[in-house]
Amino acid sequence: MASLKELIADNEDWLVARVLAYAKRHGYTTYSSTLEEPWRESICGFSRPLMVALGQSEQPFDLSARTDYRHEPITRFAVDEARLHRERGIPVAMFLGLTKYYRQAYFDLLMRDGGAGEEVERQRLFIERFFDHVEIAFCSEWMAADGAEQIVEAHTKNRQLTNEKNKYLTIFESLIEPVILLDDRNRVENLNYAAAALFDEAAVPGQGYYGNGSYPMLQSQLEVLLGGSDASGSFECRLETTSGSREFHVKRQRSLDVSEKFSGQVLILSDITEYKRARQLADAASRAKSAFLATMSHEIRTPINSILGIGRLLHDGPLSETQAEYVAGLVSSGEVLLALINDVLDYSKIEAEAVEVESAAFDPRDMLEQLVGIVAASADEKGLEIHTRIDERLPRRVLGDHAKVRRILLNLITNAVKFTTDGSVKLSVEVNEEAIRYAVEDTGPGVPEEVQRSLFNPFIQTAASPGGHERGTGLGLAISKRLAELIDGDLQFESRIGEGSRFWLDTPLVAATADDAVESAAAELPALPRLRVLLVEDDEINRLVTEGFLAKDSHQMQVVESGEAALAAVVAAPFDIVLMDVRMRGIGGLEAIRQLRALDTSDKAGLAILVLTADVENTQERTCMEYGADGVLEKPFNPTQLKMAIKACLARAEQRRAAADQGGAADVLLDRSVLAQHRQELGLERARLIFETFQTSAPTTMSAIQNAVESQDLVKLSDLAHSLKSAAGNLGLLRLMESARVLERTAKSPEPNAVSAAVEGLQSEFDRSVLALRAAEVEALLQD
Repeated sequence: MASLKELIADNEDWLVARVLAYAKRHGYTTYSSTLEEPWRESICGFSRPLMVALGQSEQPFDLSARTDYRHEPITRFAVDEARLHRERGIPVAMFLGLTKYYRQAYFDLLMRDGGAGEEVERQRLFIERFFDHVEIAFCSEWMAADGAEQIVEAHTKNRQLTNEKNKYLTIFESLIEPVILLDDRNRVENLNYAAAALFDEAAVPGQGYYGNGSYPMLQSQLEVLLGGSDASGSFECRLETTSGSREFHVKRQRSLDVSEKFSGQVLILSDITEYKRARQLADAASRAKSAFLATMSHEIRTPINSILGIGRLLHDGPLSETQAEYVAGLVSSGEVLLALINDVLDYSKIEAEAVEVESAAFDPRDMLEQLVGIVAASADEKGLEIHTRIDERLPRRVLGDHAKVRRILLNLITNAVKFTTDGSVKLSVEVNEEAIRYAVEDTGPGVPEEVQRSLFNPFIQTAASPGGHERGTGLGLAISKRLAELIDGDLQFESRIGEGSRFWLDTPLVAATADDAVESAAAELPALPRLRVLLVEDDEINRLVTEGFLAKDSHQMQVVESGEAALAAVVAAPFDIVLMDVRMRGIGGLEAIRQLRALDTSDKAGLAILVLTADVENTQERTCMEYGADGVLEKPFNPTQLKMAIKACLARAEQRRAAADQGGAADVLLDRSVLAQHRQELGLERARLIFETFQTSAPTTMSAIQNAVESQDLVKLSDLAHSLKSAAGNLGLLRLMESARVLERTAKSPEPNAVSAAVEGLQSEFDRSVLALRAAEVEALLQD
């Protein structure tokens, strides 16, 4: 009979479900438990002695008139159940009837797979005799007590049940979180004191249970509280309460009643009003911090730009040997100071989650060659050898964030040279099917054990090298670690005192396709034609530096000090390119660019504009491009960086002018050159992915914007507008981008009418922009 034991043991869940189905179908759940676990315990109570009996004999039970059924081990569970149900006042007919369906469930299990034959019949009879014993036992127990004893038992049990009810009612009323119970028609069935007090100033504990409250304030807001759905889950909503308008996080759960007597739901409310206010204050503080960093960045970088620029100009002039040493020291110190400032600002940007990850094709061998070239002079001065070993399987072109990979490796190899006094530094690259491992190994002093655990934490510094080198900010490795995480990479190290250190960076291996444009890490110095240049700069030293860098190529220069003067100069004379500072007295650089782009004549509107800025926090490249710039160059810069930026800027302006000639006035709505450039620089597949992603995600964003307006969540509204602004800019949807920018600004300085107008304007531009995107010209652009 072992097979029957296994069948029962393996199908406990099936038996529970079968009994529950019979009980609900035939009305046996009226006095039963609402939770599944007691039903499971009943099944186990029958199954355990049944399997014990199966282990003792293979033959079905005999029903003997001389057997004391009440004291058999296999019927002990049934006898105990009979006592409990009798104490609760449950009729014997109901208990006996339900037991019949327990018996039926075991029969159904036995016959479930179509079993037949002598063995199955013997198993069926064994179950039959087992339940006969059970039923005789509990009938005997039930009848053993006289009427007076049963009354005493019932009274005792009622007192216990009343105490149990009062205990759980007290716990329910004492809960700090408001809890509301709804019936199957979403009507308030009960609520605890915390919930009642929200909607009735005169509420008292127990009022909801004993039916003494009507709660009209709650009833009128049930639709809002339900969140428009019957499903379980959570959401946020605003409710009017006795304390005024409050924000709540609502958790919603359907009743867990398996007997289906109570098919309502439970709502638990958490007041998040103060949390949201604190979050808004934190966001405001974060914006203030960003503004402060932007200001400090600009104010500090401006004089550094002057120091480095004048130093480089002096270095290129006639100098004595001593003077050349002084100038070299000046430039070197300025570069060290600039590196320290960059570390602090970069770490602040990472902490504020303001760093974006980009993906483009680049040649890793070019990048590594450039890195070695950067530290070669320092290594030679110290007599260090630099070795490189590159896996032959390394692709010539890979996809990734070249700038961040380069920044991490530059920090590692610079540290290796700085802290190594003799021996060598080795740069190696290994490749497997999934990743590239860049490793930098040195023969330096190693990292002390007490520092190793916290080496990637900010402001952690190892002891200065024996050569007495400066230690820096202690941010380089912290920044590198965070940058590695941003690009789905991993930065690790191992080190032994006196033997050196080995740092390695693992990045995902994604080989570039033929459509992916390559970003060369070792770009050649560009050759520029003689240009008509308008320099807009209000700082005298910065003007001198920039003029000095460009004077060697004999460009025709005009210099002005304000945005207003720049507009007048562009209207009065032709220029090939405008070099525009951002922070100036008057209208400022970005506004000047916007007005330049609004000029009616195509030659003025198509003018190349390069932003020169030290304000790395507030004027990110994307923001400048959204205003109409063709490129951004961060101060301080050297002559090579300036020439490369001008060349790229002129190329982009030429593409935009060509697209405008083809598209005419419609390109005010859609700049097709943006998609064309995506195809050229990112490849056809990635350009098509950008286009398709916008088509699917933008309507969701617009719907979320409407929801944010309805819930008056201005922080979320501003974030959504910012997201849509960026997405529109990436597609060249200029009017939509401007409308999103207006809404973003309006949400931060809210006026109800202004917000409504901004949303209406955004919706109008969105509808027009979607039509423009679906135009045949755009579809053709993204075809093979």
